[in-house]
Amino acid sequence: MTTVYYEAQGGRCLLSVRGHATGSPAVCAAVSGLVYALAGYLVNCEGVLLYNKTLDSGQALLHFQGDQGGQAAFRMTLIGLAQIAKAHPEQVELTGEKNFEKFF
Repeated sequence: MTTVYYEAQGGRCLLSVRGHATGSPAVCAAVSGLVYALAGYLVNCEGVLLYNKTLDSGQALLHFQGDQGGQAAFRMTLIGLAQIAKAHPEQVELTGEKNFEKFF
């Protein structure tokens, strides 16, 4: 099971991803693709202060202060992760402060 936890307050954002979507390489790859794309954006965005970037097998942590672009990229990533979690609830669990149900 992949567990995803997120926080967003003001311009500060946190994304923590742990575990593997055991039994489905496609789901694991989809989650990884979204997280790595966000990390790449954050590293290359001038309006972002990146506090922590950890990308290891089975564990990712992104903690940053972002401008509107960074926050929009974060929301887009969460919406994608929420859609994966809805389609594959036995493999991905998403928890945080906001319900992304309206995006499905």
